[in-house]
Amino acid sequence: MDYLVELRRELDAFGAVLDGDLSAPVEHCGGWRLVDLAVHMGAGNLWVVAAVREGHGDSYDEGAAPRDRAGLKAWYAKTADALVQALSVDPSTEAWTFFPPDTVGF
Repeated sequence: MDYLVELRRELDAFGAVLDGDLSAPVEHCGGWRLVDLAVHMGAGNLWVVAAVREGHGDSYDEGAAPRDRAGLKAWYAKTADALVQALSVDPSTEAWTFFPPDTVGF
């Protein structure tokens, strides 16, 4: 299985739903709306990018995400691209993780 192909497919599928109602509730996520989930996922994407490229896990920030549809869609797409690019290295490449092994393959 090519995990990066699957990841890209799932990232793009989620990005496509951002054309829908951003105020729609997200089942099983408490009081979250679609906009909240998109912001969380995009910030999570960038957190992984920092773990791989910068070697730390302390850069989770939802504050930079736009909340308007066009801005959010573009921002989320950029985070998805950055995530796939960061993970497109040798899986044995050293990276920060919260549990061993400390590699991109984690």
